[in-house]
Amino acid sequence: ATYLRMYNNAAPTVGTTTADTMILVPASTKVTYVMPSGTTFGTALSLSAGTSNTLATTTAPSSSFAVKIAYV
Repeated sequence: ATYLRMYNNAAPTVGTTTADTMILVPASTKVTYVMPSGTTFGTALSLSAGTSNTLATTTAPSSSFAVKIAYV
């Protein structure tokens, strides 16, 4: 599994900066995640991915994956 982390931070430190949103992406699946009321990222939107949902994880996923974001 991979955990996609979203930060309201222009330069988060992976393993130290707490993510504002974390999304589980199970292996070999496609996930659609909708935020019906929206989420504000007033400073910046930064992304990272890791293999665990713990803050201290800095281990990258073993395979690549794509992220598509639609902004309305």
